[in-house]
Amino acid sequence: MSQPSPNRTEGQSPTAERGGLWGLLLSGLGLIIPLGIPMSILGIVLARRAHRDARSNGTTAPGAATSVALGVVGIVVWSAVIVGGVMLRGELTSWMDCLGQANTVTVEQECDAQLRADLEQRDVPEIVITGVLGD
Repeated sequence: MSQPSPNRTEGQSPTAERGGLWGLLLSGLGLIIPLGIPMSILGIVLARRAHRDARSNGTTAPGAATSVALGVVGIVVWSAVIVGGVMLRGELTSWMDCLGQANTVTVEQECDAQLRADLEQRDVPEIVITGVLGD
């Protein structure tokens, strides 16, 4: 049986900074929720603070480095999504209007085919087209 860890006494510094784990949680959420840039930024800030505090206290900040990396990836991914949405706004708006008026699956497929043709005409990479259309 393992022994329970002794309670900290007042004034005793923690053995690990928890801000890195909170940063990791927020950076992870920043990757999966729509427009998660603010979450990613907050995750990076918390991780940096936890790392700084851990250095000054002589402790560790588990998850801090991973949090920063995930936060940066989240910012890059969502920035690309936003820029792509702005650049392809006309095509995406036309596609959504077409889908809104479609009454059958056949018409929806024609809307998708038109969007694919529009995106291919603008030399959009196939992986982006597949991501948008879900093919």
